Amino acid sequence: MESYVAMDAVSPPVALEMGVGLLCQLFQMWDQVSAGIVNLIEWLLGDEQLETSCEESPELDEEFLFEKGDLNLWAEPMLWARMLHRHLSALSGVPPSPAISPAELERLSAVANSNALAAQYAKKAVPTLPQFSATIEYAKIALLQERTSLTQNVLDTLRQALLR
Repeated sequence: MESYVAMDAVSPPVALEMGVGLLCQLFQMWDQVSAGIVNLIEWLLGDEQLETSCEESPELDEEFLFEKGDLNLWAEPMLWARMLHRHLSALSGVPPSPAISPAELERLSAVANSNALAAQYAKKAVPTLPQFSATIEYAKIALLQERTSLTQNVLDTLRQALLR
């Protein structure tokens, strides 16, 4: 696999896209696709949500790479999650050697399901019209739901690949 590295200034989103793409290529070259998929799924889930249990009320705050205040809350983390999903979808099409263990898939599914439940509980706690009265809280919950949905999509694809 040949990759092109730009020698000019690159915008942060393009740099992230190129960096994750290169990382995926390295996983393939090193024959570490399974480990790469697991790590990228954990990135997609987010660090803070990995320890969340269904009974707890999650702290939905995240640190962002290019913090610009509340306006940054939705755009960049959503772009990051969708970019990770694109690369995970492409990487999940590569036959991993060794295969991802069913136990690892179940662990990641449990975290994703826990995050989905946490988002549902948190959404019930915001006002009836959250888009207008609690925009920051609503955006955090929507981001958690999107990340969880994208993760569950990748996990479903991986499960189907195991069944073949």
